[in-house]
Amino acid sequence: MWKIEPPKQDPLQIGLTIVAATALFGIVGWWIDRRLETFPLLMALGCVIGFSAAMYHMIMRVRQMDDKKGKEEEAE
Repeated sequence: MWKIEPPKQDPLQIGLTIVAATALFGIVGWWIDRRLETFPLLMALGCVIGFSAAMYHMIMRVRQMDDKKGKEEEAE
């Protein structure tokens, strides 16, 4: 029958990673914007970079989990 496995990674951790990276880069962009008086250009750029970095990180973790699962299935 079906085998139910617990999640390999906490779903809350994935969401927090995306939010934290986006917020962190956005805050850094906002701080630089205040210094250079270019608001909101660098803040928006920081948010985009933070979100992109978080998505890249998430994709790499999913690929690692898939590789491990594939190797475990081959071993059986």
